[in-house]
Amino acid sequence: LLLRLEPSPPDKALGRFNLVLLACAKAGSPSDALRCWERLGQLKPDRWSFRHMIRSFADAGTVREAEAWFRRMTGTRVEPNVEEYNLVLRASAKSGDGPRAVAWTQRMQAAFEGPDTFSLNAVLSAHSVEANAEAACSLLWDMESGSIEGVLPDAVSFAAAAAACSAAATAGGIGCAPLKHLARKCLARGKAAGVEVDEPSKQLFLRRAARCGDAALAGRILEDVASPRASALLEVLQVASSAPFLGLAQQVFRQLSGPQAAPSGEKTEDTQEPSDARRRRSAEAALVLAARPFVEMGDWRGVERMLVNSG
Repeated sequence: LLLRLEPSPPDKALGRFNLVLLACAKAGSPSDALRCWERLGQLKPDRWSFRHMIRSFADAGTVREAEAWFRRMTGTRVEPNVEEYNLVLRASAKSGDGPRAVAWTQRMQAAFEGPDTFSLNAVLSAHSVEANAEAACSLLWDMESGSIEGVLPDAVSFAAAAAACSAAATAGGIGCAPLKHLARKCLARGKAAGVEVDEPSKQLFLRRAARCGDAALAGRILEDVASPRASALLEVLQVASSAPFLGLAQQVFRQLSGPQAAPSGEKTEDTQEPSDARRRRSAEAALVLAARPFVEMGDWRGVERMLVNSG
């Protein structure tokens, strides 16, 4: 990238220079931003010059470089504002360094009145990357309860907390009971705030509720999942196949055996097996599981009806 500035007044030349730096930042190219900076010449950088440099490294997730440019900015006696702090926080979030993000919010609080929603969402994102569900949800509840003055959670806040729960479960860093508690709270409070938790997190919550043996929670989550995967439905059906959850078992069975399969020959995420063959195997397993409540109650007619209706 070549920066060519026509002879012009310094303020106009600096404006053009900053425009090129902003383009480098938006392109996610800190190396190009550095090459442009080397051509600064006699121009004196202003707040916008430093902000675009910090942003270039922050968006790339290179937190040390972003912090170095932040310090370089303060060294020129340009006082950083909330925007620059949030950019460094974004770098901490992308690198998954929760303690570092928390430290920057504390530093921000010492310099200003306190972090805003964007700042704390960056901390939530950092907790999500490091799979720290407890820290993420604790911060979310503090935001929601009003204990952090002037800051309320938004859609990004709930999504980040849900992602942290998902990441923690995948990494095996959270037990069954805490995950159920966090999943229930995250889903309920997100709905109360009019915020939809993302589908991948719902799918994972669905699986975990089933594996924890909580058919009631699995049923509630299932109502909100747009297109549950067959493997997840089988896990729910396994835990729902007892008399108290007969209705849920039948609902899941209908979803598994209904015309919701992907087109023949399509590959699924779970396996490379064609989806039509997988669907047949899933339906057969579902039939056995769905019939279990009738078997336990000694209702042979119910078993017979299910077999007939399934074809």
